[in-house]
Amino acid sequence: MNIILLPPGDLTAKNMLRQSDIPCISMVSDTFEIVFVSPLPAMVGEVTGWDRKLLSARAPAGGGGKYTHHRPSLICLEALADGLFKIVSLKMFYESFGWLKILEGGEYAKPGPIWDEDV
Repeated sequence: MNIILLPPGDLTAKNMLRQSDIPCISMVSDTFEIVFVSPLPAMVGEVTGWDRKLLSARAPAGGGGKYTHHRPSLICLEALADGLFKIVSLKMFYESFGWLKILEGGEYAKPGPIWDEDV
């Protein structure tokens, strides 16, 4: 998965994108957006190359509303070109499960035990 992200030209945004586990919000509907909010520089990036079925196997969809997934997340990026980044890792937070790994090492992570019948 990659993300198309046009950061502001300031040094703060450029330095932020070099960090590990950047706090953000994952918002999935027909598109998959990653939103960075205050106190970080405000930015929205569109994720490309994602698969809804593989995503949902790792993070359960919510009910109702515009978004199937609207979760606090942590992301690590690797610059590929101006405005294009590889998503190296992505985790989404769920109150019932904690941090669920979506991507690890740039690939989909092994699905966790989120579909337990006893829960």
